[in-house]
Amino acid sequence: LYLIKGKENLGFAKGNNLVLNKIKNLYSYSLLLNNDTVITKNSISNMIDYLDNNPKSGVISCDIRYYSEPSKLWNAGGYFTWYGDRKYFKQSKIDTYKKNGVQAINTPFITGCALMARKEILLKYGILTEDFFFGEEDFNYCKRLVENNVKVESILSSTIYHKVGTSIKKSQKNINSFVLHFSNRIIDLKKFYKPIYWKVWRLLYLSAIFIKVFTITKNLNDTVKVCQYIFEYSTKYNEISYETFLEINNLV
Repeated sequence: LYLIKGKENLGFAKGNNLVLNKIKNLYSYSLLLNNDTVITKNSISNMIDYLDNNPKSGVISCDIRYYSEPSKLWNAGGYFTWYGDRKYFKQSKIDTYKKNGVQAINTPFITGCALMARKEILLKYGILTEDFFFGEEDFNYCKRLVENNVKVESILSSTIYHKVGTSIKKSQKNINSFVLHFSNRIIDLKKFYKPIYWKVWRLLYLSAIFIKVFTITKNLNDTVKVCQYIFEYSTKYNEISYETFLEINNLV
């Protein structure tokens, strides 16, 4: 048992990387597991067994349910869309797969809440990006894996429960979390798109964000402010550091 102590709050990616850099050579598999999860019997051993018996599978997650509502799906992976986003598989689809005894499904996108990777994958393709203090690291990592033809799957025979916390102030959750999430996403895709394509795509994506935010908030001023902030942050930065995260978290 190794206890690796950090000296400060490094955020999700840097915190996990602090440990991964010390252990990735020591073990066949490494598992990222949020500290607000509850595992069930054989959930981890089932994932290990699957990787043992399926050498073409590189990185996996599992069936993640809400801790407060155990029958309700939180996340079991998804896929990347043509318009630069990711879409989760719906519960009806996952429940049907499980009912039919399907053990694993292809899920190009999986969440960092529960992510198990082979040593060979970590050594060849690297670990989590440290460009974002909070969020986006799993999107970036899976995007890199897909571009390198690494097989990513969700193991439906493994179930864990997630208590689903947040690092965004509850009073400003909708507004500030929109700014953070979409700034992260647009900045992240700078790394995957060519400059001219990215600029055109950003304008179209901001139009979709405007509609989404206004539909939820029903407030035109708030919606305009959100889009303005996202445009400014994505123009100014190539990362969202801890300091910028705090700034966004404290937007009024």
